[in-house]
Amino acid sequence: MVVGRCMLKRLMGVAVALSLAVTGVGVSGPANAQRATEADRLHDEVVRLHNAYKYAEAIPIAQRALGIREKVAGQEHASVAAALNNLAVLYRAIGRNADAEPLLKRSLAILEKALGLSHPEVGTALSNLAGLYESQGRYVEAEPLYKRSLSIRQKALGPGHPAYAFVGASLNDLAGLYESQGRYAEAEPLLRRALAILEKTLGATNRDVGICLNNLGALLTAQSRHAEAEPILKRSLSVLEKALGPAHPQVGIAVYNSARLLLELGRHSEAATLMTRSLNIRERALGATHPDVGGSLDGLARLAVAQRDWQRAANYWRRSAAIVQGHAERGGSGTQRGTLIGHAARSRKTFEGLVKVVHRLEPTRHAERRGFAVDMFEVAQWQGNRI
Repeated sequence: MVVGRCMLKRLMGVAVALSLAVTGVGVSGPANAQRATEADRLHDEVVRLHNAYKYAEAIPIAQRALGIREKVAGQEHASVAAALNNLAVLYRAIGRNADAEPLLKRSLAILEKALGLSHPEVGTALSNLAGLYESQGRYVEAEPLYKRSLSIRQKALGPGHPAYAFVGASLNDLAGLYESQGRYAEAEPLLRRALAILEKTLGATNRDVGICLNNLGALLTAQSRHAEAEPILKRSLSVLEKALGPAHPQVGIAVYNSARLLLELGRHSEAATLMTRSLNIRERALGATHPDVGGSLDGLARLAVAQRDWQRAANYWRRSAAIVQGHAERGGSGTQRGTLIGHAARSRKTFEGLVKVVHRLEPTRHAERRGFAVDMFEVAQWQGNRI
């Protein structure tokens, strides 16, 4: 299980979504038994490809697995809900949120009917749907789902339960939603509770503990509590590097968040080293056009702005804009996560790449949006003066 969030640049809880159990399928006859075995094999292949970030390759396999489950078990079986959920996770990973939403809703409805309203798997399905809504800035819709998921897990998975860590995951999710809205005072105690649960149930060196630590450190950074944030972010990065290896994309996000702290502290040389490392990790693991690569480019652009290097900032933002534009054209939603962050010289064709970023690049933090728009306008102003 992966908690899967980072406050400045979040890790989505994809592995949590895929952990939705494929429950036993009641089959009769050798033909159906053979199909069920094939569906199990396809499921394993989907998980393997997902873990290797080969989402596009995994999608047709997940679609085949879903079709087999529906034929063997019927439209309303819990195993069909799991297959729907897994396909939705893959759609989300490539930005096809419009395709993911009906699948997540159908999965939830099946599980509620098949397992009951208070089953832990219903809690997982609620959390997955809430995560989609949150990523689209639909906070009002997401909050009751996160709260219901937390309530289900607290009742079904008490402190002595082997899966009690899922309670920590729900606390982490709800904290992330509050952070997205700038509700830091509400988010912090939830994150600290989540961290305590995860450390107790999983151990201090577990990757989920590392991610939760990173979330807490990033939340403190968002409140300019830098002295508290720095040792937490350092510990998080150490845990994640040991648990996942130095080249894992989640490590790339932890590196990015540490770089953002250093940028705010004015330690530009250290920040540049980490920002570049984050970009390299993401490009190698995810590909040069992945949205997370755009996030690292954005961070490098902001560093260049802090160093008053307008040309470098403009170049980074143009590269980031191209990624976001390409993502949107392939079906992703680049205007997600609430209010757009402003407009910079929108009528000037010269600033087209920068305007794409302002229009489409999702905000990294609630409190940053105005400052980010100001930085973008300053770069655009410099570009205009160069004509």
